[in-house]
Amino acid sequence: MLTTSESLHARALPRGCTFSESDWRVLAPFWYPVAFSHEITGRPHAVTLLDERVVVYRLSDGSLSAARDICHHRGVPLSLGHVEGNETATGFVADYISTVSNYSHESKHLSPPGFLWRRRFEVFLPFIAKLTVFFPGEGQLHIMNAASPASARKTRLFVPICRNFDKDAPLQATLDFNYQVFAEDLAIVERQFPEDLPIDLQDEAHFPADRGSIAYRRGLAEIGLGRSYTA
Repeated sequence: MLTTSESLHARALPRGCTFSESDWRVLAPFWYPVAFSHEITGRPHAVTLLDERVVVYRLSDGSLSAARDICHHRGVPLSLGHVEGNETATGFVADYISTVSNYSHESKHLSPPGFLWRRRFEVFLPFIAKLTVFFPGEGQLHIMNAASPASARKTRLFVPICRNFDKDAPLQATLDFNYQVFAEDLAIVERQFPEDLPIDLQDEAHFPADRGSIAYRRGLAEIGLGRSYTA
């Protein structure tokens, strides 16, 4: 939530802001109380400050943190989710909730009305990431990306996929969908330049949705990888 005066000057005002633009920009850099300490427990706490929706939450060590109350992937309030641990000893965990269905187009009718989809990303440094999608009826889909660097410029990716539902159903449709996603990614990744991740964050443009990738790069730096892998 709290950022430098320079970045506050550049950003857009909250939607439906009741302050004049000049007053908002004068007031925004300062600290304000938004809740009592006893109100901030293990669940994210939604508040409003200067017409900005804010989520306040407590980390596992008892310290407090605050952020804009919005998931920049699909616009769902982060306060609908929950806090589970902290950025872990082997990587970090990102947990979010949305209404976007994980069923294929022809099976979207299977999703109960208003169902909230939970997706959990677990990153294990240096090169493993796991996605768990929680389906209705306690169903879970697990997708792991385990990268094996054959060389500094060539990587082989292993992608085991498993689920605890529809165990007798053919897997080919699920595999075909993931192959399609990887093919789309491959077309971009193989054309990215420079190939190395820049160590200076100012060398690239970043958005709130990039928070996970920034945390990942910092994690790579913390385990001692060189400049070509870190940012």
